[in-house]
Amino acid sequence: MFKQDIKTITQVAGTFYDTIFNHPKDNVNKEIKSFVREFESNRNNREYGNLEKCIVLAQGAPDKFSSGTFLFDKKLNDVKEKLNNTRPTFTSLLEELETLKQQDRKQFMDNQNQTKQEFDKEFKEREQKLIKEYRTML
Repeated sequence: MFKQDIKTITQVAGTFYDTIFNHPKDNVNKEIKSFVREFESNRNNREYGNLEKCIVLAQGAPDKFSSGTFLFDKKLNDVKEKLNNTRPTFTSLLEELETLKQQDRKQFMDNQNQTKQEFDKEFKEREQKLIKEYRTML
């Protein structure tokens, strides 16, 4: 009797395991469809409408993408053209700035040399004056 109960329990467990884990694909697909149908009916078919909108948008996306890339290329070419047009102006401004910098530097150095010469001249004059004063004192 005990062996018979174990055999029955084993058969029931095997049937249960087979039912749970070895479903035929048809049953699984039916369960998925019924779950989705129930989910959609609870949400008033909003997701279905959203999905249809997404499909429409996705079908129009290649046209928008190609027109967008065309506009992007056109704008990029316009920017390149503007840069090429402004390059000579920028180059001339840069050269002018460089010459002004060199002129400023030259003027500064000339002023420094002139100040140094004036200082040296004044120093020599005072030196000569002091020499004369010391000679007269001695």
